Amino acid sequence: MGIWQIAAASNVLSCNILSVYPEKGASSYRQFFTRKITPRGQAVEPTVALMWSATKEHSLRMSGENWTANHVVPLMGLTQFCQLDIDR
Repeated sequence: MGIWQIAAASNVLSCNILSVYPEKGASSYRQFFTRKITPRGQAVEPTVALMWSATKEHSLRMSGENWTANHVVPLMGLTQFCQLDIDR
């Protein structure tokens, strides 16, 4: 998956997508991949947030500036992910 596929998803879903590249690997990747992608038409809420990631096996083979992502994962706020029962 790459930035073009995320741009296509933004158009198909008609929503903004926030692409986040972690503080790993080359800074030029972070500058390119960390951005807000908007659809060609009117965007609907909410904005979807995705973070670039790598599998453990993939990450173990790379370190420092050589680290590269090989997939994306959704970023969600804790309240969106689960409802906490604070009375227990």
